[in-house]
Amino acid sequence: PTLGLVVERFRQNLNFTPKAFYTLALDHLIRDRQNLTFHWNRTRVETRRELEGALERIRGERGARVKTVSEKDVRKGAPLPLSTIEFEKRAARWLRIGAKEAMGVAERLYQRGLISYPRTETNRFPDEFDHDSILAVQAQSPVWGEYAKNLLSSKRSVNHSLLNVTNTDHLTRSSRPRFRVPAKGPDDDKAHPPLHPVNFTTALTPEDAKVYQLICRHYLASCSADAQGISRTVELKKGGETFKLSITSVSDPGYLAVYPYEKWG
Repeated sequence: PTLGLVVERFRQNLNFTPKAFYTLALDHLIRDRQNLTFHWNRTRVETRRELEGALERIRGERGARVKTVSEKDVRKGAPLPLSTIEFEKRAARWLRIGAKEAMGVAERLYQRGLISYPRTETNRFPDEFDHDSILAVQAQSPVWGEYAKNLLSSKRSVNHSLLNVTNTDHLTRSSRPRFRVPAKGPDDDKAHPPLHPVNFTTALTPEDAKVYQLICRHYLASCSADAQGISRTVELKKGGETFKLSITSVSDPGYLAVYPYEKWG
């Protein structure tokens, strides 16, 4: 039965004839010469007649009317502590390093005492984990050391029980990084903690340095607040057609300040 399904799908692919479709976008040039593109709510049409009809109505109407303006707070969550599988995925995605090669580098770093045991299924730190010591070591970095210092400073100055919550909306926003107890993932192999830095050095080969930096930055990101932003959506009406523009501005970068691999959106 499985082979029959495969053959049928293969035949469908052979007989597939792509269909042309049409879409519209509305460009608006604002004062500072920046171009804003509003996307058509209908997404696309399949006939040129429909497209030309919409274009005729749009061109026949002078100006455009703002239909709605909405705004909402949005959040991008900091990453969970790093398990081996997630480490391999991120090394492949962002460093373009295969799983075998990434683990080879991680083993070398472990043998040098720079990171924890790299083979772990755990993505949650125990409550008694000594984050202070790890942050103090990372403060030696000439690149992300200042960030680590700020995390350590905020951890020591704010009541721990207040920080050990999921929702941090009530905390005062600041341009300085603030420590947040890492979120707890669902997995714990009861043998090893999540992958994290243990010691610091700059004496690394370029390849080893990339992997070590990913592990360090991931740990710092997991100890950081979520990124927060404001999403604004504007809908325009012109010629009976609706066009939409959505823009997100970052109000607090949170973990993104130390985690360049991820962007908003």
